[in-house]
Amino acid sequence: MWSKPSRITKLTERIDSKDPLFVITTPSNITYLTGVPSAEGAVLVSAPERGYHKLLTNILEYYRFRDSSPGWIDVLSFYRASNEMVAPDDIELAGEDPVSAITNLVKGQPGEVYCDLGGVTCETRDKLKELCKNNDLGRIVQDVRSVKDHSEIQAIKTSIEIAEEAFMEVLNHMDTGVTELELAGKLGLEMRKRGGEKEAFPTIIAFGEKAAYPHAIPGERKLSRGELVLVDWGTVKNNYNSDMTRTFIFKSSGSESMKFIEIVNEAVETAIEKVEPGVKASEIDGAARKVLEKYGLASKFIHGLGHGVGVEVHEAPYIRPGSDTVLREGMVFTIEPGVYIHGKLGVRIEEMVEVTSKGAKVLTGIPRILT
Repeated sequence: MWSKPSRITKLTERIDSKDPLFVITTPSNITYLTGVPSAEGAVLVSAPERGYHKLLTNILEYYRFRDSSPGWIDVLSFYRASNEMVAPDDIELAGEDPVSAITNLVKGQPGEVYCDLGGVTCETRDKLKELCKNNDLGRIVQDVRSVKDHSEIQAIKTSIEIAEEAFMEVLNHMDTGVTELELAGKLGLEMRKRGGEKEAFPTIIAFGEKAAYPHAIPGERKLSRGELVLVDWGTVKNNYNSDMTRTFIFKSSGSESMKFIEIVNEAVETAIEKVEPGVKASEIDGAARKVLEKYGLASKFIHGLGHGVGVEVHEAPYIRPGSDTVLREGMVFTIEPGVYIHGKLGVRIEEMVEVTSKGAKVLTGIPRILT
């Protein structure tokens, strides 16, 4: 999945330099470039044709990095030895600490150095800045990541399938008396059983008026017939995330809450119809917000419409008011309008969509209105 030429070349094409050297410490960007999950350390890569590619980590992670990294990159470590502790003979050391190791690896290399120094301490960042011609590489990597290639979209689809199958299994076994915590635990277990590596984020399960908290925390509240249920969940597979939300009424069809579900669903559909290359992200957000305004609910929608999903569950592009981001083919993001009435109810419906030349392709498959 992780191809050296394609992803590093994308970075090289964005830099006004004939022979750049990239120093990257943000964990999600390291994962994007190397395929190593939860990567903590640094990656130093040149343009593909020069072939200077180093993955640096602390000694505790060295073997995991070496065993899971692609063959085109060399793995090194940093370690401060002492009289009591020495490094194993088969570990290649680059320095005693991140600063000395990165400095040693950069020293003597031709070309200009561009840095993404996220994920490190302020002290480390300040010491490394003097190596760099430009410290804005993180923003560039984020923008490159916002457009997914075919392999990334397939990984996201697999993650979605796992999460949806798990949800349907849990839905089929819901009953009165189950607690939010029990339901969240069951959903997490079912995702794991189907190959999910971990939850994309702490699963949100909220009954009744608790659904008015956008980031509700599952608790001991028990489910009752006719009660509103909000479920926001996702998993991770092959480093790629899924994220979706459904709100429904448990064992009842005549609840007053249904009208809010239908209104939010209309906002989702309207926003999806607006998606196409060349449209500003703020226009997609505005389309959904106008629907809620029509029903006098605009003030009850208190967050942006959506966010990109990839190696992070929240990444570019961000679909929100004021955003000048222009949609491009290959972007994958959520559309998740919500209505939150404190003390009464909360409704959110969240789909994941891919921007194609023909408009939005909805990647999530569970019906938005569940009966």
